[in-house]
Amino acid sequence: MLEEQLKFAVNYGFINAGAAYLEVPEVRAWNGRPVFTLVARAESNRFFSGIYKVRNRIESLWDSAGHYSWRYAENRREGKHRARSEIVFDYSKQEARYLDGQTFPIPPEVQDALSSFYFARTQALPLGGSVYFDYHASRKSVPLEVKVLGRERVETPAGKFDCVVIEPILKAGGIFKNKGRLVIWLTD
Repeated sequence: MLEEQLKFAVNYGFINAGAAYLEVPEVRAWNGRPVFTLVARAESNRFFSGIYKVRNRIESLWDSAGHYSWRYAENRREGKHRARSEIVFDYSKQEARYLDGQTFPIPPEVQDALSSFYFARTQALPLGGSVYFDYHASRKSVPLEVKVLGRERVETPAGKFDCVVIEPILKAGGIFKNKGRLVIWLTD
C-alpha cells in the first residue's frame, strides 16, 4: 500500500527532462521495529536518457514512532557515472557504519539527508524562528537549522494552497548542500 507519493516535473529550460518522486511506499520492520520506507527517485525521460541517462534512488528507513533514521542508501546513475553508498545507524554503539566498514560517532536519534525533510514536516514550525536537529552525512554529524521564513499562498495546477515556507541551513553534504538556497513550501 502506497502511503504517499509526490511527483515533480524536471525541466531543462522549457523542455521536460524527466521526473522526480518523493514516496513513502510502505511500512516494514527493521531490527524488529516498524519503519517508514522513504524514497527519493529521479529519472530522465526517454529523450534525455539517450543523451544523459539519470536513474537515482535514495532510500531511508525511518523509525515510525521515534522519527529518526536507521539506514540511508543511495544508488546513483548519472550518464556513465555510477555510485552506491549506505549508512547504517547503530544506536546501541552510537555510530554510523559505512559500506567500507568505517564508523563515525552519531548523536541519539539522528536524521539523514532524506529523513531530514520528513522530520521537519513533523515539527511545530514557529514563524520567523528556527527548528534545530542532528543530521548525519558525509561521515560527520552536525546540527541542521531549518529557518521558518513565513507563510505564503501558492497557486499550482492542483489549486491554491496556504503554505509554510522553510529553508534548511547546513554546512555539510547530502541533498542539503550549502550551494545556493533551498527553499521548500509545505502545505499548512
